[in-house]
Parts: sequence; C-alpha cells; structure tokens
Amino acid sequence: MGGEGKSTLAEAVYKKLSSEFETHCFLQNVREEIKKQGKESLRNKFLSGLLKSNVDIGTPSIGSTLTQERLNKKKVLAVLDDVDDSDQIDYMGVKYFGYGSKTIITSRDRQVLESGGADTIHEVKGLNENDSLQLFSTFAFKQLSPAVGFEDLSRRFVKYTQGNPLALKVLGSDLNKRSKNYWESKVEKLKDCPPEKKISEVLKSSYDGLDLVEQNIFLDIACFFKGEPMERAKLILSSCYTGVECGINKLVDKCLINVSSSTNFSLDYFDYSTMWPCKLLRDAIDMHDMLEEMGKDIVCQESKTLGKCSRLWNPKHVEEVLKYNKGTDRIQGIKVALSRMGNLLFQPSGFESMINLRCIFFYFPRSWLRKEHEDYKKLHTYQDDIISLPNELRYLVWHYYPFKSLSSSFNPKNLITLELPYGNMEQLWNEVHQVYILLYFLHPRIFLRALHQNRFLATFF
Repeated sequence: MGGEGKSTLAEAVYKKLSSEFETHCFLQNVREEIKKQGKESLRNKFLSGLLKSNVDIGTPSIGSTLTQERLNKKKVLAVLDDVDDSDQIDYMGVKYFGYGSKTIITSRDRQVLESGGADTIHEVKGLNENDSLQLFSTFAFKQLSPAVGFEDLSRRFVKYTQGNPLALKVLGSDLNKRSKNYWESKVEKLKDCPPEKKISEVLKSSYDGLDLVEQNIFLDIACFFKGEPMERAKLILSSCYTGVECGINKLVDKCLINVSSSTNFSLDYFDYSTMWPCKLLRDAIDMHDMLEEMGKDIVCQESKTLGKCSRLWNPKHVEEVLKYNKGTDRIQGIKVALSRMGNLLFQPSGFESMINLRCIFFYFPRSWLRKEHEDYKKLHTYQDDIISLPNELRYLVWHYYPFKSLSSSFNPKNLITLELPYGNMEQLWNEVHQVYILLYFLHPRIFLRALHQNRFLATFF
C-alpha cells in the first residue's frame, strides 16, 4: 500500500550509509519514470550516474563487457524506489555491482521482491496507536499530544487512518485550528465509510475542504505539474486562476503537496521545455503517489465520456479524443509525452470544440531527443497549413509542431508561453497580431517577447 513510508525509510538508510560506498544513486519513482521515458533511457541515466560517465546501451541486456567490468569494480549503494515489475530489477544491471554492494528496493507488491531475488524482505507496517497519535498531533496541534478536550476525537481519527503516515499527516493538517464542531462533523462522515476505503476517504476529505480555485490547482498539479519547476507552474496557473500563491501555500499547509529541491529529481521532469533558465528550476512541486492517483481519479469520475473530462494525460485517451474528434468545451488541459504515442492522423479542426482549452503539452523527453534516426513526428494531419486553436489558450508546448503557421483566426491575447521546437513553422500569425511581437534572434533559437507586461516567451527551431 502507498503512504506507509517505504520511500522515506529507504531514503533515511541511503543517507546514513552512502558515505561508506564508492558510488551511490537513489532512483526515485521507477514505475512512474519508466512510463514517462522508457526503461532504456532510465537505465542509461542510472548507470551514467553510478559510473560518472555517459552510458548509452540500446539493448535489453547490458551486453557491453566493458560496462559490466566497470560496474563489477564498484562498491555500489543503489535504491530502486517503487518498482512494480521484477524484470526491472535485473534490467537495471544490479547483478553486475561489485563486492560489498547493496541494493535497496521498495515496492507495493511483495511478489515483485520475491521474484526479483531479494535476500531479505522487510514489511513496512502501519504505526502503532501511540506513534500514530504523536504524528497526528504534530500536524493537528503542533505538539506531541492532543489538546485538552480533543483527546477522544483524536483517537477516533487515528483509528480511521490505520497507522498510515500519509493519511495522518494530511488529516492532521486539515484539522489544524479547526473548531470542535468541524472535528465532530468530519469524524461522523468517516464513521460510515467501509474499512477498506477509510484511508482514501481521509485523503479525499481534505480535498473536499478546499475552495474551488484550490481544488482546481490541486487537480492541475496532479495531472500536469507534479515534479515541475515551481516558478513555471506558478506562471501557468496564475494565468488561469487568481490567488495562486495563496492556493499553493494552502496545499502545502495541508500536506497535499510539498516543495522539493530540483536536485532530488530526474531532469526529465523538466526537460520538455527548451528555454527555461536553470536558475528557475531550483524548486519543484512534489506530490505523493496516492494523492496524485486520487486527483486523477477525481478527474476520471467527472464523466464516463473522455471528451467531457476536464484534463487529459493518458496517451490512449488523448489519441481517442484527437482521432475521433471527441473534444468538448469541458477539456481545459492536455499533457502527453509523444514518446508514449503511436503515429496519429487527426483533423486540424480537432481543437475547435475545446473552447476552454488553456494548456497543451505535446512533448518528447530530452532523453528521447538525444537518440538518432528516430521518427519524432507523431501527430499528422490531412492539411499541414491550418489549425484551429482556442483563444483561451495560455500555454502551448508542441514538439515537432506539424503545421506551417498558427491560424490567423487564433487570437494570442491570453498566451503567455509558446514553444514550438523542431517543427515546420514558417510564420506565426498574420500582420494583425504582429503588432504585439518583438523579435529577438539568438542562434539557434528565435525568442519572441510581447510588449504587454513583457511576459510572452516563444521559441521555434
């Protein structure tokens, strides 16, 4: 189960022991990263970090004798976090590590560890009642024990969390500084929930306590911005909602998101952007997997019809909506790694009905763009010179943009960032819109900045 502290414990052990090893690496979110960039790319990044040199292996096994020998000479400490398939363990090359090496693997599935040949398996159990009460009180009362008059209610809440640290933190943060009436109302709501759904309901109840803007920010982060640089996420969100700074602070206070140093993340989180300076990538938005899954589930529950869900991120869902022209005015954002899609032929008018679409992210991870002889043009159309885009669009990132221009009917009044690298662009807009544009030529990119508020950025290759 998620939220029990497996990754936290693994990280603590890793920090304590890493100085005793010649080389070390903490590979976070293996399950999620493989979906984003593929096993081969993730392994190359992992081995490059361990060997302190570029490793580029394009075969399922590590066939290079030189690479095997170099690994065999290293005393390695490695953590593979959140593995969901035993084949991933062998694929990462851990069997080639030298004498004295240690590999720590976290997984939600015990069978994965057994099939992967783990020497020792430690089951992370929920906290006992006293430790749960102490953790809960730390967030609910900012002290180690319940406040006077809240002892019984606190114990009831602790029972519902089943010792899950994430649920204790989220619930305690939500109840902090709330009235006793609020506590009693909330505990009654949780009382009737089936035991197997208690933890998910605890997390959902914290989301329900947010206002509409805060809920939308939470859903956008869950679907689009987890792992993104904070400044870039704020820029995009601020163009869509008012009070974004306060909203993000509220989510942090409620432990629904947290801010982490970008040095703890794989650069593939950030690398679909071709132009953001590194100084803006220092802090990143993070979110626990369980909360991300909860947010995406909330969006999926909006409608059984794909085109009527507010956000799209699943490659199969995006393909279906574009291929069969199923878009509606309900869709507010689309984000998909094109490396996870097949070639798709779609109608240029496919976005016409998405009149409230604010963000488009069609991108390749940089690790894919480094490969040679790849066919990167995934989205094709019957007409390559016309596309209809909604005027509500704020953020447009489209690698290998297949059209020669943006539609003359598209008004960029709301657009804050435009990135169209590697595509077929010949011109942006007609003369009607060019009064807003200043051109800056900087080889090999072209940067455009709008005069109004100096906040429009654009690149194309």
